[in-house]
Amino acid sequence: MRTGRVLILLALGCGLSSAASFDAAVIVDLIFPVPFPPTIIPALAPGIGAGCFSTTSGFASVTSCPPPTSLFAPNTLTYTAGAVIGSSGPGIGSAFANSFGPSDMLSLTNIGVDPADFFFSVAWTWSLTATAGPLESASAGYDFLVFRGGGGSFAPFFGSSLTINCVECGTNSSLVAPPPVVFFISIPPGQTVQFYVDGFAQGDAHTLPEPSTFLLLGAGILAGVGWWRRRPLAR
Repeated sequence: MRTGRVLILLALGCGLSSAASFDAAVIVDLIFPVPFPPTIIPALAPGIGAGCFSTTSGFASVTSCPPPTSLFAPNTLTYTAGAVIGSSGPGIGSAFANSFGPSDMLSLTNIGVDPADFFFSVAWTWSLTATAGPLESASAGYDFLVFRGGGGSFAPFFGSSLTINCVECGTNSSLVAPPPVVFFISIPPGQTVQFYVDGFAQGDAHTLPEPSTFLLLGAGILAGVGWWRRRPLAR
C-alpha cells in the first residue's frame, strides 16, 4: 500500500506546468474644444452598472479587477476599463476577469439661438499582455463603443476592439495609441446631445498538467490495484 500511495502522490504533485498570466486595460478619451462654444453648457451624470467580475479555479488568482472609471477635465471625458490582472499555475488552474460597464454621461446643451458647430475627437490607448508557457494558454482583450443621442435614444458612432491570444507562445503583448479620430457636430438651438462610452477589458489564463502527470497517475493507480489484489486476506 505504501508504494501505491507514493506513486499517486507523485502523480498529483509532479509534471505540472509553470504559470500563465494576463494584463488588460483600455483608456478612451472624448476630447472637446477648450473652451466650449459660448452657448454650450456641459453637465455630467454618473454612469450606472459598471463593475468587475472575476473567477478562479485550482491554482489561480486575480490580483486586480477594478470597475471602469470616468473623469471629466478639462473638457475631456476619460473612460478607463482595467487593468485586470490574473494568473494560473504553477499547477492546474484557470483565472478570468472582466472590467465592464458605461462611463459617466456627458450632456451638452445649446442655450443659444443659433446652431453650435464644433469638432471633437475620440482617442484611445490599449495595453494588453498574455503570457503562457508549455501546455498553457492566455488571452487579453478590450472592446468599446462610443454612443451619442438624447431623450433616451442612443446609437453608437465609433468603436474598437482587440483580443490577443497566447497558446504556449511565451509572451504576446500590444501597447498602442492610434491617432485620434475627428468628428463634426452641430447642436441646434435649445437642444441637448449626450455622449457616453461603454466597454470592457478582460483576460483569462489556463494551466494544464504535463502528459507525464497522467502517466504517473496511471502507474500509481495500477500499483494500488496490484497491492489490493496481493494483500493478505483476513482469516
